[in-house]
Amino acid sequence: MMNFFEIIKAIYQKNAKVLEDAKIDYNLIVALNKWLSYDKDNLEILKENLKYMFYILPPIYFYLLFLTIPRKEKPPFLEKIEKKKEDENKYADIKKYFGWSKRELEIYKKYL
Repeated sequence: MMNFFEIIKAIYQKNAKVLEDAKIDYNLIVALNKWLSYDKDNLEILKENLKYMFYILPPIYFYLLFLTIPRKEKPPFLEKIEKKKEDENKYADIKKYFGWSKRELEIYKKYL
């Protein structure tokens, strides 16, 4: 089974070859509707498509989503959250400047 976020990315980028391997069932369809609704551009489209969710088979509804969701190069809400290393470097500089230990730095971090 494919990664859920790869499926969303493929829907936005209109990459049908990636979607051929996906196992499509009602659970996936409901989850896709939920995640796609976080993008405010899709709300009207999903509202119209929602009428057909339980009347047509899940693979057909899946392709309905695929065809109606507008193409975007970068899917919203799928960015990796990376820890910023700048903060750690700043804290190391502050720790060195004041001569604090790790414990003192942790105590004073909330004030910095």
